[in-house]
Amino acid sequence: MELASNGFIVFAIDHHDGTCSYTENKKGDRNWCFDADAPWFDYEDLNKKEQIRKGEIKILIDEIFGEDFMYCLGFDGVVLDKEKLILAGHSMGAATMIDVANKDKRAKCLITLDPYLYPINKEIFSGKIKIKVPTFILYSETFHEAIT
Repeated sequence: MELASNGFIVFAIDHHDGTCSYTENKKGDRNWCFDADAPWFDYEDLNKKEQIRKGEIKILIDEIFGEDFMYCLGFDGVVLDKEKLILAGHSMGAATMIDVANKDKRAKCLITLDPYLYPINKEIFSGKIKIKVPTFILYSETFHEAIT
């Protein structure tokens, strides 16, 4: 098998709890924007949501590092260079990736856009988060007024 070195593959997880920029419910109704006033969204429950999302990412990484992951996706003969795993995320997803990169040594690089750090503030201020991979953090000027 030949190692493909001229490209990359992006695997993205979309959450169906309404906190994505685009979601679709079981009926197919579409929500095109984040709705902080929705009855299902509870800021006090962010840590629980964050734990669920960290678990989702760990499962995805475990699957990627499985022997026949690409074959199961229909990419027979394609081999991933698993020494170049980049984690990236936006907002709460960025906070998730910071924590995952801190704990999972398979991550080799981290890219975050507007990380929403509230869910991991305690870990940051206590020094439990020590990222040891190249990291790029981009902050825009402000967060959306609904979450500030």
